[in-house]
Amino acid sequence: MVELVRVCIGGGGLAGLSLAYFLRGLNDVILLEANSKIGGLLKSETTNTFTFDIGGAHIIFSRDKDILNFIIDIIGRVVKHRRDARIYYNGKFIKYPFENGIYMLNPKERFEILLDFVNNLVRREKGELKKPENLEEWFYYVFGKAISRKYLVPYNIKIWKKPLRNISTEWINDRIPNPPITDILKGVVGIPTEGYLHQLEFYYPKSGGIETLARSLLKNILGKVTIETGMKITSIKMGRGEITVKTGSRSIKCNIFINTIPLPELIKAIDNTPEYMLKLTRKLKYNSLIVVGVGLKNSFKPYHWIYFPQRKVTFHRVAAISNFTPQPVGYSSIIFETSTPPNSKLWKLNDKEITEKILGEAEELELLKRENVEVVKTWKWRYAYIIYDNEHSKVVSEVLNYLNEIGLYTTGRFGLWKYLNMDQVIMESKKLTLKILK
Repeated sequence: MVELVRVCIGGGGLAGLSLAYFLRGLNDVILLEANSKIGGLLKSETTNTFTFDIGGAHIIFSRDKDILNFIIDIIGRVVKHRRDARIYYNGKFIKYPFENGIYMLNPKERFEILLDFVNNLVRREKGELKKPENLEEWFYYVFGKAISRKYLVPYNIKIWKKPLRNISTEWINDRIPNPPITDILKGVVGIPTEGYLHQLEFYYPKSGGIETLARSLLKNILGKVTIETGMKITSIKMGRGEITVKTGSRSIKCNIFINTIPLPELIKAIDNTPEYMLKLTRKLKYNSLIVVGVGLKNSFKPYHWIYFPQRKVTFHRVAAISNFTPQPVGYSSIIFETSTPPNSKLWKLNDKEITEKILGEAEELELLKRENVEVVKTWKWRYAYIIYDNEHSKVVSEVLNYLNEIGLYTTGRFGLWKYLNMDQVIMESKKLTLKILK
């Protein structure tokens, strides 16, 4: 039996849920999610009173006040924070961003940074530096060698797992703002400053972890949009004026299909996809994510999250979820996040091997003591970080053009293959909804 609907949404992460919310006034809208639970990376788990954001640390902020208010209103009860993030550097927890924590370094390093930054600035103003063509060159061009080599280059190599000369600069405007010269100068002479002001203040659900955002969206669409979980899309057949979506033995015909699942999975599911397009999607690069949640029967450090640029440390970030939202006094929920290429040696380790590795390193860094560990769990996410290699723009453009030609809409971080924050995902869903309803 073939079901008939007006709109079918593929994927129940933040992009799919926000689409469903904005389209909830239409009749016959169905959302299909492959997993048993909606939310995508916005998932949280509570074990023995310890709450973990199992898809990695997420916070709520936005330059767009309307979107920020939308998210806060949807959730209802939130906690407002002033960011206190750190970078582990030479045994100290330096204020984040690094250029705003220079005042915490020793005088010799502060002078080294100042001399290098000023020399680099003078050369740049004289036109002696060539325009950057990749991420590594951009760091040196904007920050100079000292700041770049101490933090920016090693940390980004750790995130992307590629030489930075192979990473493009097309994504950096929203992620790595240019530091004001005054911030560098103040930091060198010992005056604290704040950077990345758009996320200096952020919000977080008062209870339930970041999944509260996904559950709140779901609550607002139940009864208005059909939500089906455990429905992996296996086939998409394009027809005249209709699209047939198959999930195993089930067939659904729709007038409009909106995709939010990863582009490589989408392209494989479309019937009669040209071979050149299948080959092209293999050039879409990404890293996976391993999250280890640890429940401690003691208080953790007072920071929201900590970056670890060291090559010998497996994890790249530690987030103290218990510092985001009220938790039982004297207990801590922390997550260790590790970016890794899909199918790497680390990815192939079993959960016990991963937790032993992470806990061992954390204890060596004096982040925890084994005797205080009450809960430990591991989660793996195949699609996590979009890699902007030098072919990214060209490949993504060709794939999106193909989808446009055959009449398929696509959005979201993995549907657009863009490194979008949560607010940007919602903004893209809203823009696409307005286009469809026009």
